[in-house]
Amino acid sequence: MTKKTKAQDKLEYQKLTSDAISLLGTQDAMGLIKFYEAQASSTKTRIWTITTWVLTLNIGLLALGLKLFTDRATLNPGFLTLEAAIAVAGVVLCAFLRNLINDHGNHLRHYWTAENRSLEY
Repeated sequence: MTKKTKAQDKLEYQKLTSDAISLLGTQDAMGLIKFYEAQASSTKTRIWTITTWVLTLNIGLLALGLKLFTDRATLNPGFLTLEAAIAVAGVVLCAFLRNLINDHGNHLRHYWTAENRSLEY
């Protein structure tokens, strides 16, 4: 028994989806198109909102780090640890945001692809 690759699974899924869409009537296809449009719009709004909040938090951390640095720039180990923690938190937030946008982007791609397939029928 051979193991399916990810590409083979994707092709099989697309064929099943296309076959299912071809069985729909015009009204059902229009409903499906509206559903995918609504889902894509909701996902875009959610991405925008979360991105705005995370970047605002990141800017706040950057401002805090700069304020602490300009006020108390010393080689005190506690100060350096705090600055390092702020920097690490900023990097972690950026990595989280990148993964979030990538994941939601995959959902958007799926919605648009399925909507385009629905338009074909």
